[in-house]
Amino acid sequence: MTYQENLIYDVGFHKGEDTRVYLREGFRVVAIEANPLLAEEGKKLFAKEIQDGRLTLLNIGVGNEFGELDFWVNDYLTEWSSFDKSAGCRSGSACHSVKVKCIPLTEVFKEYGVPFYFKVDIEGYDIYCLQQIDPACKPKYLSTEAWSVEWLRLLHEKGYTKFKIINQVDGFHPIDIARERSKIRYIRNRFYRYFMKNRKDVPYVFGSSGPFAEQTEGPWLDFKTAEDLFCQFKENGTGKPINPLSWFDFHATY
Repeated sequence: MTYQENLIYDVGFHKGEDTRVYLREGFRVVAIEANPLLAEEGKKLFAKEIQDGRLTLLNIGVGNEFGELDFWVNDYLTEWSSFDKSAGCRSGSACHSVKVKCIPLTEVFKEYGVPFYFKVDIEGYDIYCLQQIDPACKPKYLSTEAWSVEWLRLLHEKGYTKFKIINQVDGFHPIDIARERSKIRYIRNRFYRYFMKNRKDVPYVFGSSGPFAEQTEGPWLDFKTAEDLFCQFKENGTGKPINPLSWFDFHATY
């Protein structure tokens, strides 16, 4: 089984911020959203695309086994919701749990195919998707939240050889340690968050995963360079980010 050139997986559909772009660019999309309310809203919003067979929207979780798990819905910010209670209820915000059916990623790949691009953004549970990737038959391109350097190392073990670390706050630019250290950047990030969230004419809205595959900015890095760069951002492995207002995605290919 090889990857399908015209297929994208959007794991962490949320409100369709990324799916909308993928469909616009002519891809077929398999979208996965654990939050039942958001999944139902998505099915109404994208009813035509679903009817046309361009979009499959699944209200499931993807884990490493079959079963039902508690999904923690954040009552303040739906994008914080997670199977990980500490992530879903972070900062003491109100949340509640719902039972969600979970299926191994390998089973989803068997039914719908291996995608050209695999976007996963599920608030700390990304790792369970990454662990199930078959090194012999994997997506050509992949992006995931950069929660830990261990996730980058796992991607390398799976056979990915080229990497980018993309800033999800500052216009989807590659990581720049010098800029991240700037206190002025804190202010810039605040304004950027407001600006992007309220613009209607940009293809990638604030909160989306942004450009993918070869559309991403900057050169691809070898594994060692990417690993060293991310560890610098995390203050040489202390776990404390240089700029707490930024967050990043790992992008990978081979």
